Amino acid sequence: MTVSTSPFMTSRMRRGDWAILATVIALHGLVFSLVWWLPSLPPREPLWRPALVAALIQPEAPAPVITPPKPSPVKPRPVVQPVSTPPVLAAPEISPAPETVLVPVPIEELSAPAPPVPAVFTAAPPAPILEPAAILPPRFDADYLDNPAPPYPPLSKRLREEGTVLVRVYVEIDGLPSRVELKKSSGYRRLDGVALDTVQQWRFVPARQGSAAVAGWVVVPISFSLRS
Repeated sequence: MTVSTSPFMTSRMRRGDWAILATVIALHGLVFSLVWWLPSLPPREPLWRPALVAALIQPEAPAPVITPPKPSPVKPRPVVQPVSTPPVLAAPEISPAPETVLVPVPIEELSAPAPPVPAVFTAAPPAPILEPAAILPPRFDADYLDNPAPPYPPLSKRLREEGTVLVRVYVEIDGLPSRVELKKSSGYRRLDGVALDTVQQWRFVPARQGSAAVAGWVVVPISFSLRS
């Protein structure tokens, strides 16, 4: 299907296009003229200008150093001695006297014999403490003992050695010596040795305490003399 247009409509449409084009060109020229013309105008003061508020900021001052006050010396308070009040003596309470109650005693109890008085025993006096009997020392001079005399050393005779030896002997209850000691020397070893050996062979009468034989010490003198 083909639509045909008339020449009148074609010319009318062309005229409309040219009018639009002329309008667009006029608007562009107006814009360029305003751009070039506006900067050349003198500036106008604004009708209203906001007030400028200048805030002055002052620097903060340093905080002052606070020095604590020195404590004032505390004065000692006077010691007040308490006043002692005298004690109040309370009056003693007087208790009423107890009532005397009479209790009847049966006749049987009045006639009854009195209870026997317990016998008092007196302790006997302690027995006297008897002191132990004295101890008689052992004997060595009894005739029946037949103890031999010590021999005189020949060398001591030639050297003219003399003296007395004291021999200490511990005699048992059977009369035999168990310990022989030198109590005092004659000054010569030969004489002392002969005396100790001789006494060691002796027999003794044991010591006595009352009627009992006991052990004890005895001193035996042995003399060596060239004049005897």
